[in-house]
Amino acid sequence: KAKSGAFAALAAFDLDAATGPVRLELELAGDGAPHFWSTEVLVEAKAYPIKHLKVDEKFVTLDQAAEDRAELESQRLQRLFAEDRSPPLFAGRFKSPIPGAPSARFGERRVFNDVPKMPHSGADLSAGQGTPVRAPADGRVALVEDLFFAGKTVILDHGSGLYTLYAHLSQVDVTHGERLRVGQCLGRVGATGRVTGPHLHWAAKLRGSRVDPFSLIALPLDRYQP
Repeated sequence: KAKSGAFAALAAFDLDAATGPVRLELELAGDGAPHFWSTEVLVEAKAYPIKHLKVDEKFVTLDQAAEDRAELESQRLQRLFAEDRSPPLFAGRFKSPIPGAPSARFGERRVFNDVPKMPHSGADLSAGQGTPVRAPADGRVALVEDLFFAGKTVILDHGSGLYTLYAHLSQVDVTHGERLRVGQCLGRVGATGRVTGPHLHWAAKLRGSRVDPFSLIALPLDRYQP
């Protein structure tokens, strides 16, 4: 709730959400009787670009041990993103974790050596090895781990079911459970995990839905600062 008395809530539709009309419902609970609000929105299809890439075969075909590890890590992350939601830890607009435009955008379909892969669930930002990666908003470090695909990874919990992920880091400068302020360095750009060169993979999830992290920057959240 802002000083003006206005309220804001975040809602998202996953990258693979079905198209068509959807009803959004909001329950506002306070000291008195709860208030209810609802509206209908139309989810429309969006065409994402398709990239055909030739890469080393190791990026296309995994052995059984690698597949098993990647699947276990995926399940653990899904459980993390589904955990109980705390109140929002952030206030004001989100910022980009590093300067510059993305080299690979959210939703891109990739075909490696003629083998279709999952759509890109984040944004890749080009930067040199060791470039500082900064928290785009206040949050809590929910995970620090070296993952199979993502390499050295940090996940921030911003409250309200919103998480952001930073992958392929060369160095991590925070610890699990640490509270971060916007602009604080959380790590350095690298090329760890299954990548061909240094860059930052930045992703966001809101209540389990994959969303474009740059859409957070576009939200006028400064209008709703308490």
